[in-house]
Amino acid sequence: VRRSGKYRKLAETEKLSLVDRKLKAGVSYSYKIKPFSLRKDGRVYGESVTVKAVTVPGKVTGLTLGNTDAGKVKLQWNDIPAAYRFVVYVIDETTGKYKKLGVTKKNSFTVKENSSEKTAYCVVAAIKTEDDYILGKKSDCIKQSAE
Repeated sequence: VRRSGKYRKLAETEKLSLVDRKLKAGVSYSYKIKPFSLRKDGRVYGESVTVKAVTVPGKVTGLTLGNTDAGKVKLQWNDIPAAYRFVVYVIDETTGKYKKLGVTKKNSFTVKENSSEKTAYCVVAAIKTEDDYILGKKSDCIKQSAE
């Protein structure tokens, strides 16, 4: 098994799987897998296969609240360069379930306050790619209180 770049050799294994450790969050990797069998006269190689893998984006950090116009609150967080987009959620206090508020390319999002609720708890997660929708670890929760 060889990993992208110069395809340096990672390992030889008799197993049908391999765990690659110490990978960076939100990065795409390519692996070349070349089967072989041992014979008396040496190794006989099969056709190599290239497999692509994407690691999960890192956890969104630095989530803060800022006021904008009346009835709106601006969420901001630290950028994750490897993120394709960010998903913003509000947490239902009663059920604990996440409700998607929206998706953005920026590291900020304006939330319209819900007049029927006094408090909202928001979290943000990074998405790696458009096609795969690989969702990173959600940010710590931030509490938004209506005044």
